[in-house]
Amino acid sequence: MKKTQHIADAIIRELKSHGVIIQRYDSLSSRSIYLKLDYGVSKSVRISDHKGKKHLNYRYNIQTDIQTYRYDRQTKRFFYPADDIQGLLRQILKDREDKKIRYGNNYNVFMMQNIEANGHKNGFWADSHIV
Repeated sequence: MKKTQHIADAIIRELKSHGVIIQRYDSLSSRSIYLKLDYGVSKSVRISDHKGKKHLNYRYNIQTDIQTYRYDRQTKRFFYPADDIQGLLRQILKDREDKKIRYGNNYNVFMMQNIEANGHKNGFWADSHIV
């Protein structure tokens, strides 16, 4: 099994146990896997074995080609090495809980707004599936 696949399966299993809705897209041109969390309200995860494209900014990144954790303050992006899945999960779940507290019932409203605004679009929304 590909390493990115193994990492994605572990992340999906844990996040689903916490009630996170996950849309998954497997890249056709690389081993990258993308997970949109709660229809994007809790951002997205990029799981990969290489650097990403400069114009695409995923909040949470886990890569097999890096050795140490890094936080980019300017873009508010997290980069975790493949051996720190738990660190990534803790950050995602903490941020999600903070948003749920801050937004209250509107958290679910924002999810529905994202579906209405993006559900018909090509690209990730058309090619991903709920896991």
